[in-house]
Amino acid sequence: YCRKMLHLSQVNINNEDEYSYYIDTVIKYMNRWPADSIITFHGLQLSNFDNWSFSSQYTQHNNCSDNYLDMFAIVWRRNSKFRDNRDGGQSHYYSRNIPLHNLSGVNYWMNIYTDNVAGCMRHEFAHDLLGGNSYHTGGAGAGVGNFLSNIGGYSILSSFNRNLYSCNGWDRWRLGWKNPDNQYDISARSATDGSEVEADLVYGETLTESEFVLRDFIKYGDAIRIKLPYLQTLRPNAKNQYLWIENHQLLPGSIEEDDSKPKGIRFNIQIGNDQQDVFASRTNYFVPLSSFGNYDFDYFCNPANVPFLEPRRSYYTAATQTQSANPFTGYHLSMSPAIDTTPTDNVIGSKEYVDVWNVLYNGEEILTGHPVFGSPYDAFYVGQSLRLASNPPSTPLITYNSRFYINRDIQNPANPGSDDNRHIFLNGLRIDIVEQYPEDEGSIKVRIRWDDFDVDRDVRWCDSIILTEQVILKTGHTITLDQGRTPVQPNNPMTFNNKSIFADPTVFTCMDGSLFKQEPLTTVNVINNSTLEVESGATYEVGDNAVLNIGEGPLCT
Repeated sequence: YCRKMLHLSQVNINNEDEYSYYIDTVIKYMNRWPADSIITFHGLQLSNFDNWSFSSQYTQHNNCSDNYLDMFAIVWRRNSKFRDNRDGGQSHYYSRNIPLHNLSGVNYWMNIYTDNVAGCMRHEFAHDLLGGNSYHTGGAGAGVGNFLSNIGGYSILSSFNRNLYSCNGWDRWRLGWKNPDNQYDISARSATDGSEVEADLVYGETLTESEFVLRDFIKYGDAIRIKLPYLQTLRPNAKNQYLWIENHQLLPGSIEEDDSKPKGIRFNIQIGNDQQDVFASRTNYFVPLSSFGNYDFDYFCNPANVPFLEPRRSYYTAATQTQSANPFTGYHLSMSPAIDTTPTDNVIGSKEYVDVWNVLYNGEEILTGHPVFGSPYDAFYVGQSLRLASNPPSTPLITYNSRFYINRDIQNPANPGSDDNRHIFLNGLRIDIVEQYPEDEGSIKVRIRWDDFDVDRDVRWCDSIILTEQVILKTGHTITLDQGRTPVQPNNPMTFNNKSIFADPTVFTCMDGSLFKQEPLTTVNVINNSTLEVESGATYEVGDNAVLNIGEGPLCT
């Protein structure tokens, strides 16, 4: 912070070259001042602002001096007439050094076109920590994406449709931000004695203990990450996926303090991006799950019900019902769903998604006012579980390499990328939210296991489903294999119930070595052109008075 001010009166800055010129001018004048006159804080020297070393952009830096300034900011107000009807910001990085006395740094500048100056500065500065537009997540403004739809959430690079103002577990892991008292990059607390335990887990590994305590994520950094299995079984290049578990209590005085938001466990799935060095990213790689669950929705726009309409996108009502549950490939409330808003072309183009204003469930309005910005269903609470039979389930996500730019006319690729996941691999992962400790700032105990293959509720499953382990359908319950109605591809729609559906018929495959067991008095319905495949070497058991109903044909009992 400078004691002296440099006045550049009536300066019009219209392009990048002029920005660079005036930055150089400011530095030139500051270099004429004695170094000790620049610092306002008593006892500080310029060397006090050189605590980190720069190795390369977007990599973790070492906590030591390298004779380069860590950060020196020049901020000026931009005339509002240059906003050009934009809302947001831009950031630009240049590799050339700018000397300030005996220290120097890089030229990194940003434009801001919004009233939310602090939030936008946070976002634009985070680009220099993580990378370009394809690192957007928690709401993506631009870049190449993992999904056709946009997805809300929270991160240091989140955009307008965030539901928390904070970082997430991936941000901290990627940047090496861990509690200095912790031994592990990802850790929680032992439910037995409260000691730190490593919590970067792999599905199926031997656990020394199955119960973990998660303190508030923002204050302590506690989190659990679980690598999900089988992603490369059929597509060797498919990106890894990880389930993150964090406890967000929105504590007073923290960056997350907000009485309007729900407090509890937040589940997110990480798509790829599992290196800590430079790598190619796609937007929306940190995907929140919603405790409301995943459903096939119908969308319609009724302007009379919306208090305002933004010119670029109308706001929609999302309607669903109990029998439209689609745990594996349905949409949820923290998403801006992709739909074909120009149905004459039978293509879902870039950014061809809509904003949901209110939600109807079984004919009743349950939410209004953009749930993507936050709803009671963003958190999970004591007594809830994430598992094979739950909605949402403990399975990986279907992805599709998509373009994500302002122009909706830009076409998405005709085929998914070789690193996209196109199958739902079932697993036995179960996470139970066991107990909360109000006296301990809301710390929460969770239990993890790998062997819950029971389906003890009626479920409707859609898309390409792969069984490598077990499914045990419990007595009195039904699995229905049905046609999903939520887009999983941008082209080649099929007609179903007189509508264009961007999803293929469901195929359930029992792979060699797997077990599908119907206990007595259970039902499996295979309907609407769905297929049940049982490979050689797989076992399919049908108990007494159990029914396997294949389409419209005769029942097999």
